[in-house]
Amino acid sequence: MGCVSIRLGLLLALVGAAHAADGSLSAASFASAQFAAAQAGDDIVESAAAGANKPVEQIYLPKNRGMDWTFAGYREGKVRYFPYPPVAYNVRFQRFGAKGDGKTDDTAALQRAVAAANANPQGGVIYLPAGTYVLRKPLVITQTKVVLRGDGEGKTTIYIPVSLSDVFQGTWARSTSGAIFSQWSSGGAFINFEGKRQRSRTTKTFLGRIRGGQAVPRYSTVIPVSSTALFKAGQRIRIFVNDASTASRRRLLATPKAPAVAASATAGGASASAGGVKLSVKGPPAWVKQHPVYQAAVRGIASLGEPQDGLTPAQAAAADAQFAANNADSGVQASAAPGTIVAWLYGGNMVDSGPAAGVINPDEIQCHAVIKAVGAGTITLDRPLCFTFGAKWSSSIHLEQPTMQDSGVEKLTIRFKHTINMPHHGDKGYNALSISYATNFWVRNVTFINMDNGLLLNWCDRSTITDVKCGVTLPRVNSFHPDARNGHHALSITESHNNILRRFSMRNTYIHDVTVTSGSSMNVIMEGKGIDVNLDHHRTAPWANLFSDISLGAGRRPFASGGKKSRGAYSGLLNTYYNLRKRDGQPVRMPACSFGPLLNFVGRYTGGKCPSTAWYVAALPKGAPANLYWAQVAAKARKAGR
Repeated sequence: MGCVSIRLGLLLALVGAAHAADGSLSAASFASAQFAAAQAGDDIVESAAAGANKPVEQIYLPKNRGMDWTFAGYREGKVRYFPYPPVAYNVRFQRFGAKGDGKTDDTAALQRAVAAANANPQGGVIYLPAGTYVLRKPLVITQTKVVLRGDGEGKTTIYIPVSLSDVFQGTWARSTSGAIFSQWSSGGAFINFEGKRQRSRTTKTFLGRIRGGQAVPRYSTVIPVSSTALFKAGQRIRIFVNDASTASRRRLLATPKAPAVAASATAGGASASAGGVKLSVKGPPAWVKQHPVYQAAVRGIASLGEPQDGLTPAQAAAADAQFAANNADSGVQASAAPGTIVAWLYGGNMVDSGPAAGVINPDEIQCHAVIKAVGAGTITLDRPLCFTFGAKWSSSIHLEQPTMQDSGVEKLTIRFKHTINMPHHGDKGYNALSISYATNFWVRNVTFINMDNGLLLNWCDRSTITDVKCGVTLPRVNSFHPDARNGHHALSITESHNNILRRFSMRNTYIHDVTVTSGSSMNVIMEGKGIDVNLDHHRTAPWANLFSDISLGAGRRPFASGGKKSRGAYSGLLNTYYNLRKRDGQPVRMPACSFGPLLNFVGRYTGGKCPSTAWYVAALPKGAPANLYWAQVAAKARKAGR
């Protein structure tokens, strides 16, 4: 039984010898009186030495601008190693019958191994010895504690010569505008881990509510509750918040549950043609609608889709749509009601907050904690509250009961047949790995090759993605649609919280290299590199995420972002960009001031400082560590006497 280190090397004494900036941030002109009152007089940077006894969120950031990101990652970073359980299912054994010779179709053998793991309440390791395994249909893992393990990148390869459009024919979708787009552009994959979602309306895990009618400030640890009867010290909880502004996003399609129509050259129904290729449309068959991979694709479109960029029916048939650029500022007036959750996420409407409802879905905004103590009408948390609870917000505090955890994918390559890429939202569905509704998950030492979408992380928490690589065997760039680059979403974090994405490598460019979206918060994206990395903030208020110690490569498009234009500004509040670098050593250009409110830029940057949206922009202090996350971890360890 081996062990693989999550954190290589000893933690350095980063904070004690470091100095913060000796300047101060002048008072910003806030667009919201609510935020002005909360922030006024607080934006002063103090040295780490002088602030040794201050909360870790104030290291190299002003008061009220940082977060404690040390709780991110697998088991909140409190364990040195990932689990490495013994092999339970060797796919080469006669029971399963995989060949791994790169020629034999091993789909049935891999499905038998997955079925065995799904049937075992203890899960187990599905082991793929060195070889190349041909897979032609999706694998869906639903059991906890299942690990998909190879012998190493390049040694164990899952080779996929088909797309999801080949497997599930007739799955083009039509938006309410009439545009045709691929159902696989943002969801569904050939390897799927599917837990069950934890919801605020689930009665069996309900413990109580934050006492209504009063605001509870961010960073609070003592929380007033409606009743303490069900609370106990040691419980791990989720605090969900909702209000009128978090009503479900309107589906992009004509019906609320599935695409209204599908397109195929052989189906019956309404038709169109282009270039001699006939397009016929009909609804997808029932078995497709019920398949978990297709359902994941529908969820992905709801979160990440940009239906205004779709294809006409004729273009869908001919696979020759023009890529429609989607990076312009929205121009939609901020319309979230003052005091609502969405207004708060956008800094009190400092920037476009989208329509009155539909930017944020129910339950996307949540905080996780462990109860330290129960008092008279209060609970005490082991960490600061991550949001300011509004007096008119509703809350629901639940005992956390994840249905999928201690699962992972490790030491293998997922490679698709080389194809020329399709237009934006014309993806055929060469999608590698989807992880949904999981906690304490890991992906390590995995390479994705020739994919449309590499890793899709959905509703996942406290997980670690480390040492992942994205590349191609040959360029996939379509000369007719060069802006579609080599694929769509390389690595995507959607509706997910407290995860770590570490040491990623982009060996070519995608439309969206690294995506955060849909209320994703408290995630740490760090120590990555690439040819020309872009950090896609896909609207719908991703907030309080840390981007640290990232080599952007050419740095021509660091903040190029997408997302449906009616879903608010690209970024929510308090995202932090610490030590982002270009290969040539020149300053990184910041985005437009309308990108998001209350953002923090520490390092070498150029562009407007955006006082109207209260940005904090500062040079990296002399002697400061390269990575803010490790600086926080070291500071917390020192305070604990470790």
